[in-house]
Amino acid sequence: MPKSSAQKFECSGLEFIDSTTLGTFVKILKHVKTDGHKMKLSGLNAHIRKLFVICALDTIMEIAS
Repeated sequence: MPKSSAQKFECSGLEFIDSTTLGTFVKILKHVKTDGHKMKLSGLNAHIRKLFVICALDTIMEIAS
């Protein structure tokens, strides 16, 4: 059985996201999980990271420091 891998998104260039962007990340996560993989975000600035925490998205996808 193949080892699952993480789909990585480097997000240091993000300065602003809205609900549409959050929804897009959730949609991508659903496709990634369907394929048996995980999703990992890195480089989020403090304000954007806080949005992921408030929306509890940090509980369903990995967010690197």
